[in-house]
Amino acid sequence: ITAEQRTARKNFLGASDVPAILGLDPWRTPADVYLSKTADLIDEPGDAAKLGNHFERPILEWAAERIGTLEYDLPTCYRDGTVLCANLDARHKASRSPVEAKLTAVGDGWGEAGTDQVPERVLVQTTVQMICNPADEAFVSAFLAGCRSVADALRIYRIPFNAQLA
Repeated sequence: ITAEQRTARKNFLGASDVPAILGLDPWRTPADVYLSKTADLIDEPGDAAKLGNHFERPILEWAAERIGTLEYDLPTCYRDGTVLCANLDARHKASRSPVEAKLTAVGDGWGEAGTDQVPERVLVQTTVQMICNPADEAFVSAFLAGCRSVADALRIYRIPFNAQLA
């Protein structure tokens, strides 16, 4: 996301903030989110996040070959009447469904390709994305490092909107 989007997000809870607030993010705590909103901290991504950012576009382009044309470089979306916002990695052009890119390790809650079996933190993140960008489903395009083959490592998950979770 851009520096301007980071600044604007200080007044909102982003889709990636909510899993941290709920204690589902292994890298951030609720206190980290609080400080990111209230203190003048430099919000620099760590090495793992930087690596994920470098691989984001190729992971999304691979997804587009399988699910159809994607839209990129989207403005922040907000849910009126709430403090929620989301910066989408991409959006499926035909359905307007959010598409999230992940570069991650095997074994931390990722199920079989084509299912909705993603780690809880990703389920919550994509749910917030669907709240802010109304859609019936979201896609997660993931590269799971550590798989035996690239064919197994690249996966697409379909996450249906869950009103009860929302």
